[in-house]
Amino acid sequence: TTVASEYSWSSSQIGSEFEAMSVDPLCSGLGMLTNCHSGLINAENAETKYDGGGLHRSTHAGAGAITYYHDYKTRASKDIPAGSELFISYGEDWFLSRTNDLGDVPLEEDFIFADHVADALKSYKDSYGHKTTSDANDQVMELVRNILDLEATSRVLQILPDTFDDVEKVIEN
Repeated sequence: TTVASEYSWSSSQIGSEFEAMSVDPLCSGLGMLTNCHSGLINAENAETKYDGGGLHRSTHAGAGAITYYHDYKTRASKDIPAGSELFISYGEDWFLSRTNDLGDVPLEEDFIFADHVADALKSYKDSYGHKTTSDANDQVMELVRNILDLEATSRVLQILPDTFDDVEKVIEN
């Protein structure tokens, strides 16, 4: 695998699946600057424009030298503070196909589930945390992590805080 191949897209993602038998479009520019973090998506890819440049696919020899698809854009999907990193979705298959290299990277559904668990832990902490000892709270956190481990949710375990005291920090961010 070359570095450039990591920046190529599925032809169907940008509408160029009919260009040739096998197409791996390379999206230069801003498309190469974005990364993916399923919990931090702040940008999205826009549809490409279609323009044949006045060349007919079957009568102009130069038609195969250009693509009809151009002007591939990435746009903000929410406010992005200056200096922040841009994150788009690569799609879950991108991570699932690289498990041997990257391990179990948390996916969007894992972040959603972890948010629910963190909310429940914060609710418990707000209601009972001040009435229990620090050791008891740590045991609650360990119990939650053990239950999740039994459910084979290793991606969610990577996202949750290690200690009960860190639950509020996760909620705030």
